[in-house]
Amino acid sequence: MRDLLWKSTLVVLVACSGGDDSASETSESAGVTSATASGTTATATATATATATTGTTDTTSAGTSSETTGSADGAPFFISFSTNVAQITEGESVVFTAIVSDPDGFDDIAGGTLFTEDGAFSYGPFVSAGQEGTYSITVSWADVDQVASIEFESVDLDRVFRAEFFDKDGHKVAQDTSIKLHCDGGGACGGACKDLQGDGDNCGACGKFCSGGCGGGECLPIYGECIAAKDGFTTCDEYCQGTGEQCVEAGCDGNTLKGYGDIGGCADEVGAFFFSDPCNQPQPWGPGRNVIRCCCSDTN
Repeated sequence: MRDLLWKSTLVVLVACSGGDDSASETSESAGVTSATASGTTATATATATATATTGTTDTTSAGTSSETTGSADGAPFFISFSTNVAQITEGESVVFTAIVSDPDGFDDIAGGTLFTEDGAFSYGPFVSAGQEGTYSITVSWADVDQVASIEFESVDLDRVFRAEFFDKDGHKVAQDTSIKLHCDGGGACGGACKDLQGDGDNCGACGKFCSGGCGGGECLPIYGECIAAKDGFTTCDEYCQGTGEQCVEAGCDGNTLKGYGDIGGCADEVGAFFFSDPCNQPQPWGPGRNVIRCCCSDTN
């Protein structure tokens, strides 16, 4: 009987001991779960805070770009930035209109300025256009040329403009737009529109001078120097090729050459006779063509 009671006591002790270990284990497990959940919450909160306080945004829409720098909270922002025309030519102007708002109210907007694309030069400040948040500035062709010389050939020039607005706390917003600079004559040289197809001072390109005039963007043929039989040329082909050019048959107002009675008349352009002979025809040196000028191309 004594042995039976002793064994029963041991069973009870073992049972109690097992229950305590299980409880301890459960408690420890519960502690780990609680710590992990707490850490996850902290991480999520930190991430959300970092995202909300990011201070730079960059968006692009319909060919214009907008960039906001500084704190995103309270910074002004563009509702629109546009022009009244898509292109201008010499003597014309363009009106830039910006509609800007601010989370802290229109009174928080300190002002705006129109710059070149790189921000290096200013066209001047925007002025209030009557409605709250609406600003404008008028820029002429001459203004654009003064800031950066207008020069292009054959293809219209795109010029980019940047509007920047500031609030009283120094937050800045910027947006770009562009217009075309156009000339009916095909190009602009030194800020002035030129007819590159017919301008003898800018024939086909700015600064290309043609002494005989310009046609179709190429220098027109011109008469060469006075030559006589003693100079050793038999045909106008020979003479023109000797100058690095080509004889142009009937190329100078319908004539291939001009003839004179003597060297004095040729030098003074007096008493000329006009001939439309083929370029390869030998010269019959004689009265009215003792001295001649041949019609040659002008490519130099």
